[in-house]
Amino acid sequence: MQGKTVLLTGATGFLGGALAARLSAVGAQVRALVRRPDRDRRIKDLPNVTQVTGDVTDLASVRAAASGCDYAIHAAVSYGTLAEQRAVNVEGTRHVAQACAEAGVARLLHVSSLAAYGYAVHGVVTEARALRPSREPYSLTKAEAEAALRDVAQAHGLSYSIVRAGGIFGAHSGLWTLTLFKLAKRQPIVFLGDGRANVPLVYVDDLIDLMLLCLTEPRAHNEAFNAVYDPPYTWRDLLMGYARLKRENPVWLGIPLVLVKPLVCLLSATAPDLTPRKALKDMLGYLLSDVRYSAQKAHDLLGWQPKTTLYAGIEACKPYLQAKGQL
Repeated sequence: MQGKTVLLTGATGFLGGALAARLSAVGAQVRALVRRPDRDRRIKDLPNVTQVTGDVTDLASVRAAASGCDYAIHAAVSYGTLAEQRAVNVEGTRHVAQACAEAGVARLLHVSSLAAYGYAVHGVVTEARALRPSREPYSLTKAEAEAALRDVAQAHGLSYSIVRAGGIFGAHSGLWTLTLFKLAKRQPIVFLGDGRANVPLVYVDDLIDLMLLCLTEPRAHNEAFNAVYDPPYTWRDLLMGYARLKRENPVWLGIPLVLVKPLVCLLSATAPDLTPRKALKDMLGYLLSDVRYSAQKAHDLLGWQPKTTLYAGIEACKPYLQAKGQL
């Protein structure tokens, strides 16, 4: 990647900031498309990073940013209302793909999510599994975004790769590190059931390894890859691992499913369609299921597998959690 110019969306977010730092370190010229330059604390002093003000919902600004780029990584995402997510996650992806095709970008890497498969999944999930998103904005729009990308790629001959990431943890992760650590540090840890269900996770540095492979590896052309620990860790592994940063002998307090399921089913049944609450029943099952996402394809085609164990990744989060006043 040395000397190559890479368009990066979502650069002021958790994953985007880590990507910008890695690309800068390997000598790539990063063109970061940012909506609000005041949120650039993690990238503003990085060498080889140039900020371009724009928005993925504005095709003209994306076209200007993509011009002259060798590669592109689309990591921008919205977690807002359905309308906001469709504007950013779906139409924003379409705009990025269109601009990259017009600019002659060698490959566009799109950051998707395992949520695109939907939450009513069981067994082993490979990339051959059809996307059947849940009636919930994030799951739905991540699946729609992949379809939008493929439509543009087919029409214009754009080379792309899709990475469907599990829960991304590491320093600066809001949900999968900071929020879950706050839950785990309580004594006892209160969670649903015994915590033996699988949790789909990937450490941020390992995810970036896969993403950079997908940018340049010919065998990643027009392919999708699950990015996740395989075999998986469990919710108990994750939360107890975080808890041990705080104390030696954390205690687990499992809430019996029989106490929770009736309320969850009622809330889901009475929720408006295409709202997060509508998917609560599926999400409850997902939290307690035996689903396992396969990363065999990434290993077989690209030689990728996570280098960082869950526990090494948790340990690496300590300075961040200390800086946040949590340790």
